[in-house]
Amino acid sequence: MQSFETIIKNAYGTAFAVLNKRFQDIQQVEDALQYACMKAINNWQTENISNAKAWLIKVASNYIFDELKKHKPKYIEHPDFISPVETAYEYEDATLGLIFTCCHPSITKENQVALCLKWVMGFDNKSISRALLISEKTLEQRITRTKRKIIANNIDFILPTQSHLRTRLDAVNRVLYLVFNEGYFGNSGRILLSNTLCMQAIYLMRLICRKYRGTPSSLALLSLMLFIQARAPARATDKVTLLEFQDRTKWDKAMISIADILLQKSLKQAPPTSYHIQAAIAGLHSQASSYQNTDWHQICLLYEKLITYDYSPAITVNLAVALMQKNDLERAKMKLDTVAASLSNYPPYFITRAFLFERMGLVSEAKGQLKHAFLLSQSDAERNFIKDKLIQLAL
Repeated sequence: MQSFETIIKNAYGTAFAVLNKRFQDIQQVEDALQYACMKAINNWQTENISNAKAWLIKVASNYIFDELKKHKPKYIEHPDFISPVETAYEYEDATLGLIFTCCHPSITKENQVALCLKWVMGFDNKSISRALLISEKTLEQRITRTKRKIIANNIDFILPTQSHLRTRLDAVNRVLYLVFNEGYFGNSGRILLSNTLCMQAIYLMRLICRKYRGTPSSLALLSLMLFIQARAPARATDKVTLLEFQDRTKWDKAMISIADILLQKSLKQAPPTSYHIQAAIAGLHSQASSYQNTDWHQICLLYEKLITYDYSPAITVNLAVALMQKNDLERAKMKLDTVAASLSNYPPYFITRAFLFERMGLVSEAKGQLKHAFLLSQSDAERNFIKDKLIQLAL
């Protein structure tokens, strides 16, 4: 059964999108939704709220009407001032319009993520600032400046035209990819280590694929999300659970099958993107009968290819992990050495080095790497994993 907090977060984005489409006033809508959410806390049990989206929209709309009556009574003379949003399709279009606005090219990439987490996902400033590793004050300043830019540039909360779809869709895909990763891998710590966040990202990707008839990159990204999310039931909530130790009988086989169908479909439509390669890697992991029987040779080749598409030092770390499974320890160490300067504050880098040193019989060096990773980590799940590994090495 979903918690009250989860239900509100799932409903917030749609409610914000619909209300903003109706009233065209960001600050007014934020104030009204804050009021509605507080009222929901006090009335959740007594009113037996079954449709959180409709309830939030109704309560927030009434709040705005009351404010308009006080300050702008002329608006209330027109009964058609608000067009009712009655169908799921209108809900979906309003939500998609909100996502594309959050990812407008005039908004910086880091602020696109912040707006998406706040308006579409319904997270509070404290959670978002933790996710983005910035202070709440800095976040508030960024969001305030971005809202002013939206108003000053008359940016509409609508879907892009076909001529602008490609570039705008790329930005939306990138933001939802980052949001999903934040939810699944919990880079910010316990606040956003959230299955809810992952499922929201998947829901939104499904909307996009349905609305735009499955563009290849979006299909591939949805496939990637589903492959990874299918493993969620086998992960502990209080610590990192490596693939090697996950109970594969708990994986969602139906979700894995759907992910594979989407990947194959997307590969037939256009040349592969980085999402295709990542989905292919996730698919090899998800469809292997065991960790030992994983096709590590193919995974290494795919990571080498991915680096040419979308280089990041973190991908090199993943390649090193795959090389270690092939027992190619010297090459794995060489790969890790090449990104040492870039990842000096990245705990998984030092955890990977620890595993490498352990395989090389250098237990003392492995412990040192784990202790350094522990000091850097901001994730409770990651820290618990490191503690367990240090205890194992001490035995």
